Amino acid sequence: TPQVPGFKWAYVIIDIDHFKSFNDNYGHQIGDRVLKMLGKTIEQHIRHEDYAFRAGGEEFVLLMNVRQQEQAVAVMERIRESFQQLEIEVPGGQLLSSLSAGVAVQHRGETAQQLFEIADKALYKAKGAGRNRVLLAVA
Repeated sequence: TPQVPGFKWAYVIIDIDHFKSFNDNYGHQIGDRVLKMLGKTIEQHIRHEDYAFRAGGEEFVLLMNVRQQEQAVAVMERIRESFQQLEIEVPGGQLLSSLSAGVAVQHRGETAQQLFEIADKALYKAKGAGRNRVLLAVA
């Protein structure tokens, strides 16, 4: 994918917090609904030139061209805040969910694989710091 002059690649890995509990406690139908809700939330907050895809399980990946790393973090914060406000209908009531995300921004010509690894480390730090947060990887 071509790089836009003056922009940098931002690579974001998103993981739904405690996703396994949705499947374990309410069944895979509810888990699928949560995945679709996150997919729709992402779609509502990114630009048409950004890329979003499900990487497997409950992980999603965003690839964005940004001028400043703060742009990627701001987009992810809007996604996180919107997602945590969605009510998930389950037998006997409603649940809320949250997500954690790691953001890596290209600074020195890092490859896609390197950005993935950097974002993945930031994601695990976000989860370790209490979840429901977006963490920017610091080079």
